[in-house]
Amino acid sequence: MGGSATNSGINYQQRIASLALIAQFTDFDLSQIFGINDELLIESVHFETDDPIDDLKILCKTKTIFLQIKRSLSFQIGKNSDLFKTIKQFLVQFSLDGGKNSYYVLATSPQSSRVISQELLKIIESVRLNDTNFIINPLNKSEKDTFTKYKSMFKTIFSEINGKPSSDADFINFTKKIYISIIDIEQGRADERVAIILLKSQQLVDANLIWKMMIANSLEYARNRQSINKKGLDEILSRYKNQEKETIPNNNAELEELFKTEVIQEGNFPVAKEILLVELQELDTNYLIMELYRFTDDGKIKHKFKGNKILLHGTDETWTILSRAATFSGIERYIKENEEKLTKEKITIIPANGIETAEETVAAELHRKYLINLQEQNHDLLKCLHCDKALNPNNSIIVEIDDLDTRPALGAVHPKCVRVLDRVLGTTKTPEDNRGEYLKEFDYKEWARLMMKGQGMMNQLRESNSLNEKNKMILWNGDNKEFRDYSYCLKFNLSDGSSRHMLDRGRIHRFSKLDAIDIKNDFEENIKKSKSNDNPIGYTSTNFVYGNYNQLLELKSPEESIIEIETVEVARYSKLLEKIHEHINFYAPICIVRDREDESIFNIGNLIPMISDPLVFLSIVETWNNLDIEFDLDSLELKIIKSDLEFDSYMREFFSCEMVPIIDPLFNKKRELVKGIRVANMHSLTKSETDTRTTKQEFTIAENPKWKKGDKVRVEFPNITDDNYPVGILLEDEVILEDERFVIFCPIENGKELKELTYSIPSKFLVKRE
Repeated sequence: MGGSATNSGINYQQRIASLALIAQFTDFDLSQIFGINDELLIESVHFETDDPIDDLKILCKTKTIFLQIKRSLSFQIGKNSDLFKTIKQFLVQFSLDGGKNSYYVLATSPQSSRVISQELLKIIESVRLNDTNFIINPLNKSEKDTFTKYKSMFKTIFSEINGKPSSDADFINFTKKIYISIIDIEQGRADERVAIILLKSQQLVDANLIWKMMIANSLEYARNRQSINKKGLDEILSRYKNQEKETIPNNNAELEELFKTEVIQEGNFPVAKEILLVELQELDTNYLIMELYRFTDDGKIKHKFKGNKILLHGTDETWTILSRAATFSGIERYIKENEEKLTKEKITIIPANGIETAEETVAAELHRKYLINLQEQNHDLLKCLHCDKALNPNNSIIVEIDDLDTRPALGAVHPKCVRVLDRVLGTTKTPEDNRGEYLKEFDYKEWARLMMKGQGMMNQLRESNSLNEKNKMILWNGDNKEFRDYSYCLKFNLSDGSSRHMLDRGRIHRFSKLDAIDIKNDFEENIKKSKSNDNPIGYTSTNFVYGNYNQLLELKSPEESIIEIETVEVARYSKLLEKIHEHINFYAPICIVRDREDESIFNIGNLIPMISDPLVFLSIVETWNNLDIEFDLDSLELKIIKSDLEFDSYMREFFSCEMVPIIDPLFNKKRELVKGIRVANMHSLTKSETDTRTTKQEFTIAENPKWKKGDKVRVEFPNITDDNYPVGILLEDEVILEDERFVIFCPIENGKELKELTYSIPSKFLVKRE
C-alpha cells in the first residue's frame, strides 16, 4: 500500500491537526469530538513529537491529549499490524506517565473497519463506564471474539514492555485511558463544516481558504516537528481578519480584557458610589441625578434596592429610579439613548460632598475583591446574565447586580435586558461589527458544539446525495418515545456476525415485553418475505442507513457494502448499550427565524422557514424578496433549536396552528417555492385534507396501477431512522398527481384501521405486506 492511500492518510492527519488549531484559536472545547468527559481548552499543539504516541500532542489547561491518527484501520492483531503498533505506543506511554492527567486517543475516520469503530469502541467504553462488571454486558459472538483478541494483544504487549505478565487491574486501568474517536473531517463532511463555522465566526476574509491554509501549515509543522501556541496562531491569522471594519472580540479571554479596560479604572472597579436618575413628583423638577455614598462608616452597604425603587438609608423614604450606574458617564449614556423623552425635561444634579476619596476606603477595597470573585463565578461571559442568550461583545452592558430581588452577579447583559436596578459599570462597545444584525448575537460555539452530534437527518440527506432534490419531504412522527422506560428492545443479528438494535432517532427503541415479541414476529415475517423477493432488509456498512436492498443500493456510498438482517431477537435493554449508541440529534440543531424585539416567529403566510445553516441564511432570505411581503432583515434573529425534544415541541405548536415548516426555502421570481425540505406530520394528514388537496389539482387514475385498493402495505422512508415504520391498507387505487404516483394510505394499529389518520403518500415508499 502506498501512493494515494498514504497521501490520504497524511491529509486526514493534518485535517485533524487543523481542527485542533482552529479550536485553539477560537477557544472551542474539543472534548465532545474526542468523547472525553473533561473540558479541553487548548494551550498549544505539538506535531510529530518524541513521545511514544507521536502524531499529535495537545496541551490543555489541566490535561494532555496524545493522538495517534489512522484514517483507515482494520482489526488485525499481528505484530506488524497498525493496530498492534498503536496499542504498543499507548502502552509505552502508559508505562511512562501512568495515564496521570493524560488521555490516549485513537483518531480514525468512518473508513475504518466496523470492528474498530463499533465493537472495540463499545468494549473500551464499557470498561470505562463499569470497570468491575463490564464483562457481563451483552456481547454478540463477533464482539466476544474482538474482546478476546484485544485482551490477548494487550497481554502480549504488556509482557514485552514490562518483562512480567499483566494483571486484570493493569488491563482495566490501561483501557480506561483509551478513547477511540471517529472524526469525519474529510472534504464536505460534518466535522469539516464545524471547523469552517468556527472560522467564519471570527470574521476572517475567507474561511474556506484559511481552512485550506491551516491544513497546509499543519503539514509543514509536522515535517519540522514544530509546536504552536495561541499567541503564535493569533499572529498568523490576525492579518486575515476583515480590515474594512475592525472585528469584534468573540471569546472569553478578549471579553475579560474588556472588563479590565472598560470597567476597571486605573486597576479598580468603581464601587464606592451610586449615581441614580430618579423621577420626582413633588419637587420643582422632573428628574434628579443623585450622587450617593454607597457604604456606611463600618463598611456596610447603605441603601436597599427592590423593584424599581431605592430605600434610602436610615429613612422610610423610597424613590422611583429610571437608571442606576457606577459613574456619571453611565447616566449620561442613558440620557442620550432616551434623548427624545428627557431633553425637554428639567433635570437637577445633586453631587455628594467629599466623595472623591471614597474609592480609597477599606470598604471599597473589600468590595472590589468581592466583585472580582463574582466575576470568576461567571463561567460564561458570552451569555446574558438575564436571558441567558448569546451576547454581542461589541454592544453589551457590564453590570453589577445587588438588589433584594436577585442573587448577586457580575457580568454582561443585552442593552434591551438592562433592568432599572442593574448597576451599570460600563459597555463592551468596540469598533463596528460588520456582520448582519441577525448574526451579531448568534452563538457560533454552541452551534458548532451541537453540530458535532446533530443534524442526523440532514447528514443522511447529504450522504444519500438527495439534499438537492426538488420537492423533498420528511415525515415527522410526534409519538415521542424519549422517556419510555421499558426493559426490552429488539436486536438484529446481521450477516457479518455483528448486531444492531432497533433505534428511534438514534436511541435504542424500548418496549414492554409483549410489544417487543409482537414487533419481533412482524419483523421476522418481513425478513422472510423480503428474502423470498430477492430484496432483503439490512443496513449500509458505515452509515447504517436502514432499508431494503434495492433502496440501499441507491443510498449507500461507493465504499459501503450492504449487511443483511438474518434474525431478530428480543433482548434486555441496558443503559450501557445506550452509551455505545450515543444519541445524535436527528433534527437539531436547526434555527427558526424570529423578530428580535418581540420574539414572535417569522412566517410567510402559513409557511414557517427553518434554517439548517446560519452562515447561508442571507443567500436564502434574499430569495424571499421575490414575494409580496415586507420584512426588515435587521429586525430578525436566528434562534437555535438545540435538541429533538425542543424540535418536537415546536412541531406540535406549528401543526396545531396548521402551519407548514419548510427547511431552507428558496423562491423564484414567480413566487414559487423551488427548493426546500417540507416537514410533514405523519399523523395529521387526514382523508378530508387529502380530498381537498386533490380536488384543487389535476390527477388521473394510473393505468395498470401497481398498487390497488385493499392492498396491505408497509411504509418505508429511506431518510427516517425510526425502524418501526407504519403498516396499513390502501383505500383507493394508485393515482397520478403532478407526474408522481400517490396512494391513499390508512394506518393499522392493533388490527384496527385508523381512518381518521389517513394520508396520501408517494407510491415509491411502499412495500407489500400480506
